[in-house]
Amino acid sequence: MASSGCVVVVGIACLDIVNTVSAYPEQDTAVRASSSTRARGGNAANLAAVCSTLGRDDLDLEVAFVGSISDPSEDPAAQFVLSDLTGRGVDTRGVEVHPGCSLPQSYVTVAADTGSRTIVHHRELPELSLGGFQAALDLHSNPCWYHFEGRNLDLVVEMVSLARARLGPHGKISVEIEKPSIQNPEKLTRLADYCFFSKEYVLAGGWSSPEHLMHHQFELGLVDTHSAFIVCPWGDKGAYAMSAQDRSLVHAPAYAPDMVVDTLGAGDTFMAGFIFGVVTKQLELGNALVFACQVAGRKCGQMGMDVVLPEGVNGVGAGGYWIKQDTHWVQRAHSTDLSLSLIHISEPTRLLSISYAVFCLKKKNITSLPKNK
Repeated sequence: MASSGCVVVVGIACLDIVNTVSAYPEQDTAVRASSSTRARGGNAANLAAVCSTLGRDDLDLEVAFVGSISDPSEDPAAQFVLSDLTGRGVDTRGVEVHPGCSLPQSYVTVAADTGSRTIVHHRELPELSLGGFQAALDLHSNPCWYHFEGRNLDLVVEMVSLARARLGPHGKISVEIEKPSIQNPEKLTRLADYCFFSKEYVLAGGWSSPEHLMHHQFELGLVDTHSAFIVCPWGDKGAYAMSAQDRSLVHAPAYAPDMVVDTLGAGDTFMAGFIFGVVTKQLELGNALVFACQVAGRKCGQMGMDVVLPEGVNGVGAGGYWIKQDTHWVQRAHSTDLSLSLIHISEPTRLLSISYAVFCLKKKNITSLPKNK
């Protein structure tokens, strides 16, 4: 495996107060929580932690979190979150500390009967400044991927431009567009290699499906029309994606755990799995979707986000993924073995300068499905 480099995740960290109840309470009622825990939260902090945990056996992968945080010497919540991140191998040297502030907090109610979660968030901490981001850039000498939360867009656009200048020719930038309240996200998505759009954003924007959104983005030039990838995680329906090169819709089914226990952070876990799969396993789009769906699905079957993949499975299911060709769906079998089969013919094949031949064989398992997949 080639050297992975450093995945730098830029966004927020917060403290989650998670209360688990038997069923979501009705309005104006009092219920007893079966458990109450503190956990690290925030999209970027979660993504960094999961990506680092997945890569704990990969000595070539580094993961760094960059964002604003309250002073850990004053705020126990900040100290708790930083300790959690560093304990999972995340580099936190690039955080921008704001004395006299409190770390953002999310109050989470998890319903045990469905695994659903409801979040009330409170924030008064300043956003990461451009100066804070510039200082963090100098700490990571070998970045291979920058991921940005889509927030405070005008400032993040400047950060993306600075990050692009630090990346090598094969480095990537991804952005997350989650909240429906985001205005003019194309200012950011046009600069990215990978654009993650949440289901919430897609439906609130009036698009009828992920495919509708993706074609709209490409046709209007709201993303890079030459090389971008659009990815939409879609809950229990799995995930969808499309590349600028062929504009074919790709679908990976969800990985269903035996029982849905906790969906908090499933989207962050999905993105972490996707980025990890592309960076460390060099997975192409369809296989990266399969990998990310299984990581997110396994997370939903447990409390917390410390996903452990089964030995020998390599984190992927046997079902493969699907590509929409015209109005038909075609199944592609997933392969966890990224090597090619080689046949080396050692006898001269022609009396010219080229006297040896190497053939690369790739086995395909293709099944056509009816139109109504």
